Amino acid sequence: MEINLLSTIITTIAAIFTIIQIAKEFIKPKSSALLIQENASGDNIYIDNSTSISTSTTINNPPFKNYKDYGFESNVLRVGLGLLVTSILLSIYSLMYEFISLICFIFLSINIYKDTTVPFENKQVKFQWVLQQITYVIIIFILSFIPKSVVEVIDQVPAFHFESFESLLDSLIFNVKFIWNLYYDSMLIAISVICRVLVSLGLIYYFVVSMVSKRKIHEAYNLNSSISFIIMILLIIIGSNVEYFWNLAEPLRHSIEMWFNTPQ
Repeated sequence: MEINLLSTIITTIAAIFTIIQIAKEFIKPKSSALLIQENASGDNIYIDNSTSISTSTTINNPPFKNYKDYGFESNVLRVGLGLLVTSILLSIYSLMYEFISLICFIFLSINIYKDTTVPFENKQVKFQWVLQQITYVIIIFILSFIPKSVVEVIDQVPAFHFESFESLLDSLIFNVKFIWNLYYDSMLIAISVICRVLVSLGLIYYFVVSMVSKRKIHEAYNLNSSISFIIMILLIIIGSNVEYFWNLAEPLRHSIEMWFNTPQ
């Protein structure tokens, strides 16, 4: 496997998992349930959160060897499920990609209006909030410029048909084949399109969650939250145009490739 192909795969996987993890940290609500499930040493532990004294019930998980024989089937199922979800997201994006920036701006405006009705802890928090909103505006402005290669692919995405279950199934199968062929024709363009879809729809999802979330006061961001926010913004910027940043990093990639290929 060539070094540029290997680095592309590693970078893409790391970016996707980092975006998912950061999104979970931003939208994860604090648990107020009376019964909380945790996992320790392979056992499910149920903690009673209704009193100050923690009581727990341990349920032993089935031995790992019970699942060992199903590793290949599970991986095949994950790949198939990933292709199916990707095809659906790609179809959704193809219907609204021209209005993504407008939709994001509308949702951001609603969030700004909602946030102004909530008191701020201090002036520093207000400054952080203003800086955050300016960052979102810049991100939305960046998303309004769609790479030509992405537009050419999106225009070829077949539309979903819901006339019957058979037509819906045919659309899903056809879209999965479309993504599979796109990946083998040009992996870089395929990754660029998929990242663009994930970034755009993920940002809309984040704004929607922010709109329905309730808060009583704006609190200051700690160091970890600030770092996570910066990383998320960088990933959004890179994910919005992977092909551009990949070509921009060509001198660095060439130097790394030469270093690996240099005889020791």
